[in-house]
Amino acid sequence: MTQETFNLLNHFSCEGLDNCCSGFVQDVNTKEYFGTEEDVNIEGMYLYVYQKKDDFFSHIKKEPEYTFDMEGKENLFLFKLE
Repeated sequence: MTQETFNLLNHFSCEGLDNCCSGFVQDVNTKEYFGTEEDVNIEGMYLYVYQKKDDFFSHIKKEPEYTFDMEGKENLFLFKLE
């Protein structure tokens, strides 16, 4: 695990998020797996996080590799893990 991945996971745990709004995926299609409008094949390991539109993360500073709007109610962020 790289230091950057460790820092991301550490900041993620500081946000107090649980398994209902986050998880890990590897080599998936976003339209098939998450139901996104966009049809994107992602390769590698990613941390995914759902965030309600009116929420914000105070500890996670890293920009996600992918951001998807989920029907105007929440965002889906995908962070690449190294």
